[in-house]
Amino acid sequence: GNDAADFWYKWSWYASYCEVAKDWFMTPDKLRKEPMHSILKYLSIKIDKANLEANLRDQSTGKNITKL
Repeated sequence: GNDAADFWYKWSWYASYCEVAKDWFMTPDKLRKEPMHSILKYLSIKIDKANLEANLRDQSTGKNITKL
């Protein structure tokens, strides 16, 4: 199978949660004390930034892709 897809299927939300903890220099246990709204907002920004960067890379390489 696809290793990346298998990883995200298995770990999904917890992998994202641990990624936030790492980015914020804290353990997942300490992250539990942070407001969920702040965590979700941070993840949304991270996803939007990754999508924007991917779109810019597509444009710079001349890929003509319609994204839905």
